[in-house]
Amino acid sequence: MKIGRMIEGDLYKIKPNILLHTERYTGPQRRYKVLAGFREGGAKTGADALPPFVYLGSKEEDWRYLYQHTSRIHYILWNGDVWVMDNQFAKHIIPASVHNV
Repeated sequence: MKIGRMIEGDLYKIKPNILLHTERYTGPQRRYKVLAGFREGGAKTGADALPPFVYLGSKEEDWRYLYQHTSRIHYILWNGDVWVMDNQFAKHIIPASVHNV
């Protein structure tokens, strides 16, 4: 999926062979966790068992997400918290309806 095609308010699911990186923080006082990750060959990582998340949309901020050096921040609601989604992570997700959530 491309980040520009994501729709605010829709549910998205992480593909099954993705290893997550959830230990990064960003934003003022590093208050937002960052959802990032990469594809792990053909191995199943259990990511498909994770709950879906809601895409909250993007916003130009006065701070930058340093990994991507961008001020257009993409927000998601996942596990009850607001997270920042890495711009490159969109290629590792699919609409949740594809997985019959």
